[in-house]
Amino acid sequence: MKRVIIAISAIFLVACTNKQSPTSLDSKESKDDSLLVVQRHDSIERENIFKALGDTAFSGVCYGMNKLKYQKAFEAFKKTLKIEEDYFDFELVGYKFHGDDGLHVEKNNEKSVDGYPYGLDNILKEDRLWTYFYKDKLFSIRWDSRRTIQDEGLVKYSLGKLVSLFEKKYGKPNINNTDRFNSPIIETGVWHQMKVISRWETEKRKIVIFYRELVGSERDKWMEENYPSYYQYKLEIQFLDKARKKEVDEYIKPILQKFTDEKIEKMKQDSIKNANAL
Repeated sequence: MKRVIIAISAIFLVACTNKQSPTSLDSKESKDDSLLVVQRHDSIERENIFKALGDTAFSGVCYGMNKLKYQKAFEAFKKTLKIEEDYFDFELVGYKFHGDDGLHVEKNNEKSVDGYPYGLDNILKEDRLWTYFYKDKLFSIRWDSRRTIQDEGLVKYSLGKLVSLFEKKYGKPNINNTDRFNSPIIETGVWHQMKVISRWETEKRKIVIFYRELVGSERDKWMEENYPSYYQYKLEIQFLDKARKKEVDEYIKPILQKFTDEKIEKMKQDSIKNANAL
């Protein structure tokens, strides 16, 4: 009887321990509500900031510019920064970035040995999208930077400085993975193991800071053996007009589909010929 009483007491104790009081549940819901309010406020603030910027990507560089205007605006942007020897190189909070004069989507229909237009295929993937014009209108800008071997703490400090600089201009990001080791890999492959450090995104615009290891465990073994790097990691910062990018995708997809259809038809015809030849 004594053992039964002890057992019942133990069960009651566990039940009381695990059961949340109405007060604790109310407190949790209150915290969740407060978090939603903060997130909603951040979203509204971000939308307002980008709305005020209009078509401006950064400085005097605007989406929709033709190539000549873009080059002039980029040159004006660099006048306030430390300028490197290359026309599109500049320094920002300790990082040496390389920009480029951009390519036209319509002229990037490069073909591989088998005829597949890889140049257009890569434009569909945002982590491989560089500075591009479509119908001579700028819709994507990419900066690239590489850093030499550094202490882990210094890497995080440098990334934090960069993100803070962008926050002053564009408000709080949707995602902030300044601690790069907690950032998920968005694509795995020989050439790309990209991570998102920070992302600012609205209905029309997107700014992303991408991170990629160039040495160590996060890097593909084949790359490590065949292309050893003096640099520890690289950053890529992308400015994107999402509406114009959608137009570009709609232009590219039928071209790729046509190639696929032609390839399938050719394979069918080859199969018929082979069957008849036997």
